[in-house]
Amino acid sequence: MNAIHNVHSLGRPFTHLVIITLVIVLTTIFVNLVSWQSTQSVSDRTNQLVKESLPQLKIINRLENNVNKQILQLYTYYSTLDANYWENFLSLQEAFQYEASKLMIGNLIFNYQQALFTSNEKLHQNAILFHREMQKNSSRNWDVLRTHLASAQSDTNHLIAALDVASDITREEAVAASKATLSEVLQLKNIQAGFSFSVILVAGILIIMLRGRLLDQQELYKRAYFDNLTGLPNRKQAEDDWASENKSSKPDCFLLIKLDHYHLIASTFGHTLADHAVMQTMSRLITAIQSVSSETSLYQFSSATWLLSIKNDTQNELAKTIAENILATTSGKSLRLDESELSVTCSIGIANFPEHGESIGELLRNADSALYESHKSGRNTFTIFHSRIKDKIDKLLAMESNLRNALHNDEFELYFQPKLDTVNGSSFSAEALIRWRKNGKILLPGEFIPVAERSNLIMDIGNWVIDEACYHIHRWRKNGYKSRKVAVNISPKHLLATDFVDTVLDALKRHQLPAHSLELEITEEAMADDPETIISRLQALQKIGVTISIDDFGTGYSSLSYIRALPVDTIKIDKSFISAMTNSSNDLAIVLMIIQLAKKLDLTVVAEGVETKRQQKILTRFKCDFLQGYLFSPPLDADKYEQYLLKSESDLQLQTYKPDQLALQTR
Repeated sequence: MNAIHNVHSLGRPFTHLVIITLVIVLTTIFVNLVSWQSTQSVSDRTNQLVKESLPQLKIINRLENNVNKQILQLYTYYSTLDANYWENFLSLQEAFQYEASKLMIGNLIFNYQQALFTSNEKLHQNAILFHREMQKNSSRNWDVLRTHLASAQSDTNHLIAALDVASDITREEAVAASKATLSEVLQLKNIQAGFSFSVILVAGILIIMLRGRLLDQQELYKRAYFDNLTGLPNRKQAEDDWASENKSSKPDCFLLIKLDHYHLIASTFGHTLADHAVMQTMSRLITAIQSVSSETSLYQFSSATWLLSIKNDTQNELAKTIAENILATTSGKSLRLDESELSVTCSIGIANFPEHGESIGELLRNADSALYESHKSGRNTFTIFHSRIKDKIDKLLAMESNLRNALHNDEFELYFQPKLDTVNGSSFSAEALIRWRKNGKILLPGEFIPVAERSNLIMDIGNWVIDEACYHIHRWRKNGYKSRKVAVNISPKHLLATDFVDTVLDALKRHQLPAHSLELEITEEAMADDPETIISRLQALQKIGVTISIDDFGTGYSSLSYIRALPVDTIKIDKSFISAMTNSSNDLAIVLMIIQLAKKLDLTVVAEGVETKRQQKILTRFKCDFLQGYLFSPPLDADKYEQYLLKSESDLQLQTYKPDQLALQTR
C-alpha cells in the first residue's frame, strides 16, 4: 500500500519564520544590552560631569537610543515586510540630524560632528539600498538584504563608538550632578527594558499567530489532497504523485474500482449508511490488495470509486490476481447496515502504462471506459482496456459531436403518445417522446440519450424538449383543442442543473401556459445523488401547479420510499408488470396493489405499455385512471397528434388502432 502522505514539508516555512524571529529577538536583546552597558558606563562617571554639561549628555543618550531604534526599525522591516517601519526609520534619521546639530563638544565640535554626520550618512545610504531591494517584492534577493543589514549594523556600531567618544570628552570637561544624572540613566534603562519586553512579547504573539496559520494550512492541505470520509489520498494527490515520478518508476497499471449500485444504496438506506457501506467496502479492498502485493497505492477517486496503482506488473498478472481477489472478497460477505444486511459487488476497469496511455488523464479515461464495459457486462467483473473499447469510445465521441450538430441544426422532433381516460374514454393528455431525424432515419431515445447523459448534453436536449412541448401545447390550445396536459421525461442530471426550475418557469411564461398543462416524469434513480435538492426543486414546481410523475414505478430499490419522500401527483406502472400480469398472478397482484395504494394516497395512476384488450379490461376493472400503449396509439408526430386530437373531439370512445395503422416507431 502507499506510504502515508504527510505534510511535514509545510513545517519548513514555520521553522524558518521561527529562526528569523529568534534572530530578531536576540539581535534586539544584544543591541539593547550594548546600549545598557554604554549608559551604565556613563552612569559610573556622571559625578565628573559639570552641571551645565548634563543637556549634552542627554543629547548623546538620545542619539544612542535613536541609533539603536534606527537599526531595530530595519530589522523589523526585514522581518515583517511592513513599509511603515521604513517611514519610522526616516523619522529617526531626521531626529538624529537635529539632535546632532545641537551637540557641543568643546573645541573639537567640528571634528566629532563631522564624524557623526559621515557615519550617519553611510547608515542612511545602506538603508536606502536595503529599502530598494525590499521594494522588489517577490523578486527580492534575501542575501543582498542581509548584506545591507550587516553594513547598516557596522555603521551603527561606528556611530555608537563616536558617541561614546563624545561622551568621554564631555565627562572630562565637567562634573555632573550625580543624583540627577543617575536618575536619567535609570530612567533610560527602564525604557530600554520595557522596549525589549515589548519586542519579545510581539515576537511571541507573532509565533502563535504563525503556528495557527500553519495549522490552518495543514487542514486545507488535508482537505485538498485527502478524502474527508475515508482519509485516503484523493485523485488530485494521485495526479501529483504521477507528475513527481520519473518514467521508470511510474505505475505499470491503474485499476478503477467502483462499488456497484451505490446511488441506489444511498437513496434506499440514506447517505449516512451509504457512507458506512463505502467504509466497509474500502476495508475489504485494503485486505484484498494487501494479501496479494504491497507495491500498490490506493486513492479515493470519487464517492464510491477507488483508484489503485500497481508497480512492477508489466504482464498484468498481478493486476488480474488483485482484481479477482477484490471481486471475491467484496461479494463473498454481506455488509451490515444498521439492522439490515446488504450484498454488494464491485466492478473494475484496468488500463496499462504506457500501452493504454502515457498521461494519467488518458490512463484514467481508458480505465473508466473499461469500467463502463464491466457495468455493461452485468457488473461484479473486471475488464482490461482494449482496442474495441477505443472503437466504441470513438463512436461515442462521434455520436456526441453529431448530437451537438443536431441541436444546432434542429434535427430533433417530438412525438406524442396519447393517454386515455378510463372513465370517459377521452384522450386529451399525452407523453412527449423525443426522436432524432438523422440522414432520413428516425433514431429512438435509447440510441442517443445515454450518450447525451455521459456528455452532459442532456441538459441542452432537456431544455429543448421542455420548450418544444410548451410550444405545441400553446399551438393546440390556440387552435381550440382540449389538450390538457403533456408529460416530458426529465433526466436526473437535468433535474440537478442549477437553472432547472427557471428553465421550466421561463418556458411556461414564454408560451403563456398554465403550469398544470405540463407534467414532469422522473425515474426513481433521480433521487440517488442529491435527494434534498431534488425534493426542494420539485416542491417549488408543484407549488405553482406543475404535476410530478414517477415513471417506471416498481422497478427501483424502494418505490414506496419515493412516494413518501417526493412531491408526487402521478405514478406510472412500469410496462414490464403490465405485459406480464395476464400470465403471472404475482405481477397481477403487484399491479392491483400499486393501484390501490395510489388511490389511498390520492394519486393518479397511469399504466404504460398496454397492448391487448385483456390488459385494458383488467386495468379498467382495477380503476386505473389512464392507459397508454399501442393498443390505442403509437407515438405520433405533432401534425398526426393534432389530427388525433381532432378525432378525439368528435369521438370520446376508446380508439383501437388496427395493426396496419401502427407506425414503425417504437418507444
